[in-house]
Amino acid sequence: MRILKILLILFSVVVFGLACYLFWFELSRRNDFQLQIYYEAFIYLGIGILSSVCSVLYHIKSFRYYRGESRWNLDKKLPKFYFVGAYSFYAFLLFAAGSLLFTMIRLLELDYGFSFKDFVSILIFLVPGILGFIEVSVLIKRIRRLRKERELKNDISSIGNEELS
Repeated sequence: MRILKILLILFSVVVFGLACYLFWFELSRRNDFQLQIYYEAFIYLGIGILSSVCSVLYHIKSFRYYRGESRWNLDKKLPKFYFVGAYSFYAFLLFAAGSLLFTMIRLLELDYGFSFKDFVSILIFLVPGILGFIEVSVLIKRIRRLRKERELKNDISSIGNEELS
């Protein structure tokens, strides 16, 4: 799971970098008429930038749950904002994959070809989106399980230490 988390962090950083590049360098060079056409792209890129930052923050803050038991620090809760941010990023990736798939289907209706590159471009967004959803869900269950195990250990260790009144 550590390797998956590191790969998802790297993918989030790449999406952030790519979105920033497109947002500030490519789309900012357009004239006013072209900007009206690219308005929707600005919105999607802004969502991509914000959600990828939230995803990176989530992965950095939650990485401690994949380390040794001494570093878990289960008393410190991970805010729900991080989970929502990660879910939003992976939903954005699935949305991008769905948009590409829809575009490919529309192009097939117009008798344009469908190449292997098109299939790979869909998978580039689809696979990390699905893996990210699975990772966040597994981590939430892992945190709950670790807290229950810790409470159980504390209860067992306190059985012999309690005084009868």
